[in-house]
Amino acid sequence: MPRQRPPETSLPVVIGRLVRQRRLELKLEQDELATRSGLSKAVIRRYEFGDRSPSWEAMLRLARALELRPSEFVAVFEDWQPKPKRKKAAA
Repeated sequence: MPRQRPPETSLPVVIGRLVRQRRLELKLEQDELATRSGLSKAVIRRYEFGDRSPSWEAMLRLARALELRPSEFVAVFEDWQPKPKRKKAAA
């Protein structure tokens, strides 16, 4: 069975897009970003695919490695809107 991707509007996907876009702007490979940030290449890959959300510490490491101010990195949260949770039907 193929791996199911998270919804395109999920926060991990939005963060992953930012990481990948900035990495490509800087012409970095995933392993170079991993070295700069002190994170593993596997973790970088999982962030970019939206499989995992970085911790605050990891976001600060990524911001530095991607030559962004932390405020620029977390600005992605300003426009992100969580989907409203659906109410469960009474049993």
